[in-house]
Amino acid sequence: MARNNDPVEVNCTYVRRAGASIVIEDAEGKELLLPLSQIQLDPERPDPMENLTVTMPEWLAVNRGLV
Repeated sequence: MARNNDPVEVNCTYVRRAGASIVIEDAEGKELLLPLSQIQLDPERPDPMENLTVTMPEWLAVNRGLV
């Protein structure tokens, strides 16, 4: 099955940076790791526990259970 690379936006809470990834908290309070190479952040440099919008390929959002 082909991966869907269409961009999707996900609202979440920024927790911290972890190397080449970030840790976010989804709407249910679950922490998830997202690779910085696959995402775009708004705001670009969030503060800990700040709400943000993350744009990522749909396949990644599905893989992490965000959509």
